[in-house]
Amino acid sequence: MHLVQHTNAYACHRMSNARPSRRSLFRKWVDVTVAEMKAFVGLILNMGLVQVPEIREYWSRHETLNFPFFRRVLSRDRFLQIFWSLHVGVINGPTRRSKIQGFIDLLLPLFQLFFTPSKPVSIDEAMIAFRGRIFFRQYIRGKPTPWGIKAYVLSDSDTGYLYSVLIYYGRETELINRPELNHTTKVVLTLMEPIANMGYDLYTDRFYTSPTLALELAAIKTTLTGTAMANRKEMPQALKQKRKRKKGDVSTYHKGNMVVTEWTDKRTLIMLTTKYSNKMIDVPSRCVT
Repeated sequence: MHLVQHTNAYACHRMSNARPSRRSLFRKWVDVTVAEMKAFVGLILNMGLVQVPEIREYWSRHETLNFPFFRRVLSRDRFLQIFWSLHVGVINGPTRRSKIQGFIDLLLPLFQLFFTPSKPVSIDEAMIAFRGRIFFRQYIRGKPTPWGIKAYVLSDSDTGYLYSVLIYYGRETELINRPELNHTTKVVLTLMEPIANMGYDLYTDRFYTSPTLALELAAIKTTLTGTAMANRKEMPQALKQKRKRKKGDVSTYHKGNMVVTEWTDKRTLIMLTTKYSNKMIDVPSRCVT
């Protein structure tokens, strides 16, 4: 009903502000029904399985591009009407995040209702491909999709199931009210709220990992393991000093149940954990044949 309500409202707003041209599909617009919206979502999911150069070609009758399924579910023109009018939020909301956050708030409880993560979970950034004009569009070098909308995601490490998501809206991003903490720590604690105090093991990369985060997670019965940067606040001072190191050198630092290990191979890697000890295990090299 959420999609139906906002899509119909946007189509009405669009036609009231600009009269459809003689050849426009919107001259025959009628409000979308719940059944049609379900059919539309089903077609979108199937388009992810069968990819063609243009949307219209899913309705092609050419012998090399003939998908009767799409024609049976919705006509091409009706699909395009819904596609061009699809809206998931209020048209003129109080903030820019109002356009999509309401829909996300509906989805997340369903993600969490039907799945319980295994003990190891992870947090990382994901990019939603988008090249339109929005103020919070991001560029992250090295990502498979470098341009788009950035989302922080909490996933089950065993299956990859997305358990929670936090869209980055710049200053409008809603995080826990802890002004004494930095942004990345607040991101992690916000995502971990649904599973706090349940004994989970969190794995992160160096963008998030810090002694401050480790202590905050320990307070909610969660361990932390991840690569780290030497210049993080409260990291051992020895890590910040320039030293000559050779391959195989290992340095370990302890504070309570927190262990920081510096290991040098082709380059130096720093790990922080509140779950594991500094015990070294020899692993045979993988042979390529």
